[in-house]
Amino acid sequence: MTQHAQARKQKIEEAIRLLDEAAEDTKSEISETVKDRYKDLESTVSRIEPKMRERLQNFSRQVSETYNHSKENMKGTAETVNKSVHTNPWAYLGATAGAAIILGYLFGKKKK
Repeated sequence: MTQHAQARKQKIEEAIRLLDEAAEDTKSEISETVKDRYKDLESTVSRIEPKMRERLQNFSRQVSETYNHSKENMKGTAETVNKSVHTNPWAYLGATAGAAIILGYLFGKKKK
């Protein structure tokens, strides 16, 4: 091998060594950055988790209360209608028949 070829080989080897060192440094920097970001994320999640749990529990309680309130209102309304129908059944029968006649007329009308 000539002296020129030997010098080129050494330069190439030196360049490869420098690239390896740079890659190792970059790998370490990236690894540290990822670790730091993960720690930040973990800290944020652990800080907001209790608040989110509390909000979820409050929301769940409100939904349950709303459901129970609506259920009671519907029962009350059903009882009121039931009493009214039993008190005056002919009025409801007449209203239902009238509505059926009107709907039958509107939907049964022939179209030209």
